[in-house]
Amino acid sequence: MGSEEAVREAISVLKVPSQVRRLRTAPLPQGTPTLLAIAAGDRHAEENAAALTGRPIELIREAAGFFIEQILLFPDADSYRMLGADRSAGTHELRNHMVLLMRWLHPDMDRSGERGHLAARVLGAWEHLKSPERRQAYDAALALGSAQAGPTTPDFERKQPHVYRRRPIVRGTRAPATGWLRSIMGMLSGR
Repeated sequence: MGSEEAVREAISVLKVPSQVRRLRTAPLPQGTPTLLAIAAGDRHAEENAAALTGRPIELIREAAGFFIEQILLFPDADSYRMLGADRSAGTHELRNHMVLLMRWLHPDMDRSGERGHLAARVLGAWEHLKSPERRQAYDAALALGSAQAGPTTPDFERKQPHVYRRRPIVRGTRAPATGWLRSIMGMLSGR
């Protein structure tokens, strides 16, 4: 029953995208791992879902991908949600979900390359939860509320943006031409 609930929820949100906002804050449906398996190309999971729902495999595959993109991998999702699990999930389960998501995001499955940016989110979520120490630190950061600014990168790991600085323009001086620039300048000046 759990797999059927998740697949039906995914089809529903594909057909009525206005449900996305509500589902982003709702608990994940039972059977979310089935959606991950379907998106990763597991034929057995696709056939079971098609038999349970009576819907074509292509629709189920599209719905699973849409659900993952919109409900699991949205920018403000916490690391647990990005891996399609709740906080009680074990490390082995989280790792299996990460593997399925990365298989779905692999260039062989995503020939257009439209989902490539999501791989960084999945890997970032896995980095937060892959060891008991990191998971404990991440849970503590969530409990303190630092996740409000961005759940996937708690304050203790947040990187500062790179600042690009322009070199000052000095009028009246020009560095001597070197290499290929010197040869072009020489050809233009007739030397």
